[in-house]
Amino acid sequence: MLLALMVSCSLTSNLDDLSSGEAVPGACAEGQTVCGGKCVDTRTDPNHCGGCQAECTAPGGGTAVCAAGQCDFACKPKERCGAACVDTTTDPAHCGQCGNACSPAAGTIAACEAGTCTTQCVAGFATCNGACVDPNSDPAHCGGCGKACADGLVCANGQCSSSCPGGLTNCSGACVNVSTSPSHCGKCGNTCQSSTGGQAKCESGACELFCAGSLTACAGGCVDTLTSVNHCGACGKACTPPAGASASCSGGACGFVCESGLAKCGSSCVNTQTDPKNCGGCGVACGSGQVCSSGSCQTTCSGTLCNGSCVTLSTNPAHCGACGNTCTAPANASATCANGTCGFTCTSGYTKCGSSCVNLSTSPANCGACGTVCNAPKSGTAICSSGNCGVSCNVGYSACAGAACCSTSQKCCPDGYCACATCNCPV
Repeated sequence: MLLALMVSCSLTSNLDDLSSGEAVPGACAEGQTVCGGKCVDTRTDPNHCGGCQAECTAPGGGTAVCAAGQCDFACKPKERCGAACVDTTTDPAHCGQCGNACSPAAGTIAACEAGTCTTQCVAGFATCNGACVDPNSDPAHCGGCGKACADGLVCANGQCSSSCPGGLTNCSGACVNVSTSPSHCGKCGNTCQSSTGGQAKCESGACELFCAGSLTACAGGCVDTLTSVNHCGACGKACTPPAGASASCSGGACGFVCESGLAKCGSSCVNTQTDPKNCGGCGVACGSGQVCSSGSCQTTCSGTLCNGSCVTLSTNPAHCGACGNTCTAPANASATCANGTCGFTCTSGYTKCGSSCVNLSTSPANCGACGTVCNAPKSGTAICSSGNCGVSCNVGYSACAGAACCSTSQKCCPDGYCACATCNCPV
């Protein structure tokens, strides 16, 4: 027992005497390195990945991993969407797949349930022919779906009438209180815009957004200030990441997630295999006349010397084809370098269309395929849902053949036109 204790104390003392980053035969197992007085495997340890104190980062809901001395992160059981880990079964910004945002139409509240976008009518509205309408004032559905008022009559309090009673304003046949109507707030035609996770209301003739649960109204949208990188902890407080990283927000505090292959050293993201100031570990600086190659300080460079870093110009995104030629990537993509030429790879759920990465399921400019543009009709907006073009009509208008928005005084023709009385009279 005494002998075992003496051997243990001797080993601990020897480790403490070693400098961090040393791999000494006999002191640690084969392939391990002394970091902070402990034996670690810098090939797999996320706290010492590629070198001592080189920490791998991960977004909220993710797990930092280290493989072959290179940092990355995993999201299971959640899904990786860019630099975030999301639950695609409930996240309205990534519903069912990355980038598939649930967008509310007029008079609706959008949500994500079991990976499918759902909408429900706001209080006081009813579903008629797939649209949310106000049966108290809509002349096409006055008092109920399909109960249209005759020409020259208006709809007031769910009843057809010859004129609007006192206190109500006639807005194209709808008798409304412009002080409280979300469809005609302050004046006729001024529709309050809803947001995913919230409901638009009209208070004293001014539009206001009321958000559900713990969400906060910021810049016209409902956001979670505990996780939003643009409103982290408070509206307008945007997180700014260092070079080589993406911003993150967890618990209302800003952070950052380093790109794959880079490790966190203090407030920076570095490649400990080539960085002469962090060569083989954070804070390990190469001496004068030395370069950093494969995580160790050397006097010669097997590749190309770029500011003290020994790099391969054909594959290094920070020095692609030439020293200092840094590759950049558009939104929802990561930069790449192949054969000395910059490129980019789209993240999961996005497709490369020209110089951008888009979601073909929801992009009105690239709906179902690159370059397929959804046309916006008069009195409505173009939408793309599940890769198919559609329209979202303004309040008081209904969709016609999925291509036009017709008012209550118009007729929907099979060819997708709104006619005055008979078809083939487009307006």
